[in-house]
Amino acid sequence: MNTQELRGHLARLKGKASPSVVRRLSVEFHKRIAYPFANPLIVLIGFPLVFRERRAAGMLRGIGVSTVLCFFFYTTFVITTNLGARGALPPWLAAWFANLFFGAGALVFLWRER
Repeated sequence: MNTQELRGHLARLKGKASPSVVRRLSVEFHKRIAYPFANPLIVLIGFPLVFRERRAAGMLRGIGVSTVLCFFFYTTFVITTNLGARGALPPWLAAWFANLFFGAGALVFLWRER
């Protein structure tokens, strides 16, 4: 099911299906919108880390730190979407939390590297 079909299916299910099913599908809908923004966000995080130093060792360290941050991003994304599917977070926040949190971090990194 694509995103448009999921939106229509979700609209038909509201009020008819159990709240847990609607919540799980809402998280999935928001996740499909939020996840494509992860790639440019990871680039914004890694760019200042990689190009901070001109030497090869500094660039390699930046690539390593960027890779670790990418892992933490994905872990945060999975954890928050699971929390949203279980009802601990609102569906939109569950899907967008990692983007918002790491986006703020990317802005801090970019601001510090001016």
